[in-house]
Amino acid sequence: MAHLCPILCFYPPPSPLTPSDISELVDNSDTSNSDSSTSSIDSDSAVHLLLQGIAAYADEIIATQVLNQPLVPVMRASQLILLDHFVDHRPGLFRKKLWVDPDIFDAILDQISDHPIFSSASHNCQLPIAIQLAIFLNRAGHYGNAISPKDVAQWAGVRVLGLWSIALIM
Repeated sequence: MAHLCPILCFYPPPSPLTPSDISELVDNSDTSNSDSSTSSIDSDSAVHLLLQGIAAYADEIIATQVLNQPLVPVMRASQLILLDHFVDHRPGLFRKKLWVDPDIFDAILDQISDHPIFSSASHNCQLPIAIQLAIFLNRAGHYGNAISPKDVAQWAGVRVLGLWSIALIM
């Protein structure tokens, strides 16, 4: 995320070491009554404050990270069942989601239903071809990074892999 760099570079979190803290340390170590034990305590205090400052920065960096995995997974709820309603009552919404008319969708489905790519000898179940086509059309109707596999998965309520779309194109 290149656009975050100026924010992080020019607006760092406030330092726990304020100028008054530093000047107190300097003033205490420069007094004429100080002996070697007093100056070592002051330098220990300075090191302690510095370590606290570093720890505070580390905590702030950890707390403000942008690219992190959420602790709770994103909820997915299939909206595919709405497509049946859209066919009968709101064909414009059907077109908005899949970028084709319901009649075109049915024609494509009829043409690809018998293709061997939709049959598998493995024990892994496949989604019905109509759902696979709907997910593909939804994804193909968006350009570039306007939609991600996670967006499609959330909309369809299923796990979607990137190579899956390539397999359907072929």
